[in-house]
Amino acid sequence: MDMLKTLVLVDLNNISMSFKNIGRKPDLQKLKGFLCPLNEGRFCVDMHIYTTLPHQNPERVQGFHDYLRSNGMIVNTRRAKKLPGGKIKADVDDLLILDAMEMAHHIKPDIIILVTGDGDFSELALRLRRAGIRVEAASLESSLANELKRAVNGVIDLNGFANQCPAIRGGQAVQLGDSAIFDSAIAF
Repeated sequence: MDMLKTLVLVDLNNISMSFKNIGRKPDLQKLKGFLCPLNEGRFCVDMHIYTTLPHQNPERVQGFHDYLRSNGMIVNTRRAKKLPGGKIKADVDDLLILDAMEMAHHIKPDIIILVTGDGDFSELALRLRRAGIRVEAASLESSLANELKRAVNGVIDLNGFANQCPAIRGGQAVQLGDSAIFDSAIAF
C-alpha cells in the first residue's frame, strides 16, 4: 500500500482552549499517532505547532516547546504584543496559513490536517483543495465553526481522543462521544 503523505498543522491556542472548556489538556504526542495511523496508510511528514509566547515571562513556556521539539514536532511561535490600550494581541493564524501554502507547493502532501475549529481557516482549506490536497479539520464537535466544516473534505472528531487526554487539575473532565472521521457532508 502506498503511504499518504500527511501534514498536521496545529493551532495550539485554539485546540488548547477547546480542550480546557471540557477540563482536558491535549496530549500532542499522542495526537500525532491518532491523526496519522499507519494502519490507515498515513505517513506523518511533519507536525507543526503554532502558538504564541506570552507577553511577559515567555521563558516559562520554553520548556514545553523544547519538549515538543525533542519529540519531533516543529514549534512556530510569535511573541504576544501589548497594545497601547493595555490589550494583549497574540495571533499566529497568518504563520500557519503562509506555511501551509508554502508546504503544499514544496512538499506536495496528499492530506493536510488542520487541528483547529477556527472558521478563519476556511479560505485556506478551499485553496488547498483547489491544489488537489485533501484537507481535514480535527476539532471537538462543539468547537468546530460551520464555515470550516463546509470548507474541508472531512472532519476528524476529537471527542474520543479528548477522553484519553489528562484532566486539568482541579477541573472537571467531561466525558464525550467516540471519535470518528466524517465526510464533510455529514452533520454532527
